[in-house]
Amino acid sequence: MKKVLFWLFAGMLSFAVSLIVLAPLPLVIQQIIKLRPDLQIAGVSGSLWQGQIQRLTTPQATINDLSWTFAPKKILSGHIAADLEAEVKTVQVRGQCGLSALSQDLHCAPLRAEMDAANLQQLMPPGRSIPVQLAGTLIANLDDISWDRQQIPMANGRLLWDEGQINNPIQLNLGGRYQANIAGDKDGNALTVELESQDTMVVLDGGATIEPAGRFEYEVFVKPSGTADASIGAALELIGAPQNDGSIRFKDKGELLANPKDN
Repeated sequence: MKKVLFWLFAGMLSFAVSLIVLAPLPLVIQQIIKLRPDLQIAGVSGSLWQGQIQRLTTPQATINDLSWTFAPKKILSGHIAADLEAEVKTVQVRGQCGLSALSQDLHCAPLRAEMDAANLQQLMPPGRSIPVQLAGTLIANLDDISWDRQQIPMANGRLLWDEGQINNPIQLNLGGRYQANIAGDKDGNALTVELESQDTMVVLDGGATIEPAGRFEYEVFVKPSGTADASIGAALELIGAPQNDGSIRFKDKGELLANPKDN
């Protein structure tokens, strides 16, 4: 009798889960909008298991061409996750992301994001701006990233800037690739960033540390490469005085988040 009840319960549970994940997505979205009238959703098709949304507008961002496929194996690690693709604020995103069933933290492993560097200003928080106008391609190749949606995300991986250019306040064609190697310590207390450059007209060296609460400190050295035209060295001198080795030193510390609890 116990075996019969067990298999009956398992069958009912399996049937209920199937109804949820295979339910037509438009019907599910109708219920979500009733609970969250601040959301605007258009172009819905598929199911919760495998769905597509052409445009999702939230108070924080607009997401275009969102598609996903449920990743059931992630449930074993306590995450409800999916393989997804989307465009978020001009950034093309692809990876496997999900929410922790207990903490609701966002976790992705892996995650790739790519964007035109000219659009970087669009990602800045309100009231903050980038003091330079950039061009080229920015790519994030992250092995993993975790975010509690309040503080600075913790991540491991690389940020790349290919065929970089600065268009304002000075014009520099940098070429090559700049790379930032990112590592979060095992306790999640800080991110370390190490900078390097490959086949570029301007050599970039140094690094930074960033704490989850937003406190940061960096020291960066910039100088012309051995093959750079003399005009590049002259242009760099407009933004700082060279040291004895010809490099210009930038050092600062501050806060990325004015009040993390409000973000």
